[in-house]
Amino acid sequence: MDKQLEKKIIDDLKKTGLGSEMQALKIFHSLNWDAKPSNSYFDEDENKTREIDISAYHPSHLYSNETCCVYNFFFISAEVKKSKNPWIVFRYIPKEFLRLCAWNNIISTANLPCSPMDFVTPLTTNSLFTIKGWLGTGIHEAFKDPNSYSAWYSAFIPACKAAEDQNKLNEPKGKDKSDNILKDPTRFNFFQPVVILDGTLLIADLAETGEIEINETDSAPFEFDFKTNKYTRARYRVDLVTLHGLEKYLQLTMERQQDINNMIKKSAAYAFKA
Repeated sequence: MDKQLEKKIIDDLKKTGLGSEMQALKIFHSLNWDAKPSNSYFDEDENKTREIDISAYHPSHLYSNETCCVYNFFFISAEVKKSKNPWIVFRYIPKEFLRLCAWNNIISTANLPCSPMDFVTPLTTNSLFTIKGWLGTGIHEAFKDPNSYSAWYSAFIPACKAAEDQNKLNEPKGKDKSDNILKDPTRFNFFQPVVILDGTLLIADLAETGEIEINETDSAPFEFDFKTNKYTRARYRVDLVTLHGLEKYLQLTMERQQDINNMIKKSAAYAFKA
């Protein structure tokens, strides 16, 4: 191929954001996630198939000898956005008794060895919301033409819809509770909507002096309100992560999976005796 043409093509890919998707996929694969680009999901509002930038999952199963007694999957449905201009997050700090990030996520289970309430702490401990201690409520895209569309909002919605679709496609079979996970294995599926930003992510706060303070961050947990006739959940936990912070975020997610597994091991100790 002509070198000049090759350079033009590469530059064009970088401008469109496809280069950002390729970089994100490389990070997923480096941590042994199964990740696919341009995967499809069914949009129930529009009654047609649409495309999500990245669909990924990470298994963290538990075995007793050679028998799998826990199927633990963490799914991520991600939209990737490239922006030369910073995104600025507005946030608030919820009251302490509201700082939980457990069953208010998209989760489906079967054959749990204990009460769902026992998983509240394991689910919450290593969530991005818990680590940050605050929630984003909106985003200002710096220097954006007031008449142009909002890139962040249009990215959050498909991420949520794709996560809902994955939930339906992977609905586990079984009972609510299992008295013997060696016979009736536990199934735990977590579905996380994510938006990956190839660009600068900032936080805006009002200082005591009344001045606006700006600080940089690599991630931001969101409480995103979205509801239609077909999507009735009304409120979603969406994580916004920069491309630079993606690896750290995925590692945090895998720690969360281990917290879930540790609770299962504690509740069904009989299955893991040597």
